[in-house]
Amino acid sequence: MSRFSQYTKNIGALLGQSFVQRILGMVTTIVLARILGSASFGVYSIVVNTASSAYGFVRLGVDSAIHVHMAEGHTDNTSRHRSEEILSAGLLLLLLAGVLGGLGCFLMADWLAENIYGQQELAVWIRAAGIVVFLQCVFQFCYTAMAGLHQFIDYAR
Repeated sequence: MSRFSQYTKNIGALLGQSFVQRILGMVTTIVLARILGSASFGVYSIVVNTASSAYGFVRLGVDSAIHVHMAEGHTDNTSRHRSEEILSAGLLLLLLAGVLGGLGCFLMADWLAENIYGQQELAVWIRAAGIVVFLQCVFQFCYTAMAGLHQFIDYAR
């Protein structure tokens, strides 16, 4: 397969994946808003936004570094070994970031619920957001590793 056709196939896979993901996100939001009602949907939004904010704080660009360094490819055993080291370090750093972000949400849940959101009963949901932060870090590693290894079709699936 030529380089151009492989490139086109990878773009198509990622476009298709992105389209399906956006449609599912839109449908999920509509369904959740109707099923949960405004108050419960607000709680859901708080969990998602808190998790996304915490994730943004703790990932520290590790995922971008994996992308950049893995894009070099494997030309010999030395570069393959270097890629293995980058993936290992990236996994370790993102796991640590996930644990740190999750613990941050867990430990600061009462303060965030009271001082930021003004509703103490949201603390339990902010603690649940800590689990989401950890999972985001794990899934981001999977994404960056697959993209870095040029496994776009597998990632899209």
